[in-house]
Amino acid sequence: MYFFDYLDEMDYYVADNTAKLGVINFYRIKLMFLSTLFISALCLSLDYIINDGFRLHVFHVLFPFFIGIFHKLIKIIEKILLNPKQTKSRESKIHITMSFGFTRLFAVFAFAIFFLLTGMLDFFTRPEAPVLFFPIIMIASTVFYIDYFWVSTIYRLLLCGVFLALDWMVRIFPLFINDLVMVIAAFLISTLCYFVILSLQTDTGRISRELYTKSSTDLLTGLLNKVSFENKVKEFLAKRKGDTECALFIFDFDNFKHINDNYGHQTGDEVIKFFGYVLHRSFRNSDIVGRIGGDEFMVLLTNSADKNFFKDRCTNILHELRVAEVGRAKSFSASIGIAVDTEGDAGFDELYSTADRALYQAKENGKACFVLYPVKKQENE
Repeated sequence: MYFFDYLDEMDYYVADNTAKLGVINFYRIKLMFLSTLFISALCLSLDYIINDGFRLHVFHVLFPFFIGIFHKLIKIIEKILLNPKQTKSRESKIHITMSFGFTRLFAVFAFAIFFLLTGMLDFFTRPEAPVLFFPIIMIASTVFYIDYFWVSTIYRLLLCGVFLALDWMVRIFPLFINDLVMVIAAFLISTLCYFVILSLQTDTGRISRELYTKSSTDLLTGLLNKVSFENKVKEFLAKRKGDTECALFIFDFDNFKHINDNYGHQTGDEVIKFFGYVLHRSFRNSDIVGRIGGDEFMVLLTNSADKNFFKDRCTNILHELRVAEVGRAKSFSASIGIAVDTEGDAGFDELYSTADRALYQAKENGKACFVLYPVKKQENE
């Protein structure tokens, strides 16, 4: 069970990094053809020097020629994808360049051609010797392409099947048996190598995610911290369409110093954790919730809502605080300031300043209430 759980985690790593892996895989395939081209040229040069002339089969000369053609083809595709003149906008260029589906199809084609050429190298240059180049390339290919574990395994299995079918047709039976053993061994070794490589990258990805989570979240509540909250809000505002309404809430816990002074800081921390839980539960997964200070929280409502929504949501939150008990402390309250952007063009600073003014007015009104202000047109100019 642990093995299959680990495979699921590796597949999650691939799914979580598809855009990045699309670019990485494309350049690795390009590197594979380029490396093979240099190695072939080096082998030909050494053969010429050592043997005082070429003693190899004609396919040894044609092999780097074919590899060079396909490397040139990859460079042409790369130029088309990365050339801004070929795309309507920067956004579409990034989308095409980072397409995991495109690099998967390209990899299927590239590896099929590559394995066909290496198979021909075995068949034509070593007709009476066991297969050599195909198993080596099979094992080495695990370094050049990252995909879901089962996708990669099935694809390599199909390549081995096609190669053995061709081997059966062109080789005598004793050589075919030798080749069969070599190809099966290469498939098993390549599967093991791929598992190790992908598991190492999965572990690295998990560590990176954990570090990112720790650096971007508030340790007490598990919500976004101030910096991460502002970054996510600004990212959302920059990408939203012009007619998308949103609202920014600022929650300020009333008389929090009184709780710390009378019940202790540990109870105060538990109260803050409870408040964070209430806010997290009260809003949708698409909304952005964060703790921006000791007893201050902010929430960005990421799409439009009517006035009844604001009233009902704030009333429910205030009610939950009023009836709550945390240790010996009970009956809490908060002041809420809300900035509503109905025009769909306000920035973070405009939203924050409007919500802050609304929060100030809520405190002036006696606390334990909410005030809603629309972001005025002149504040955006």
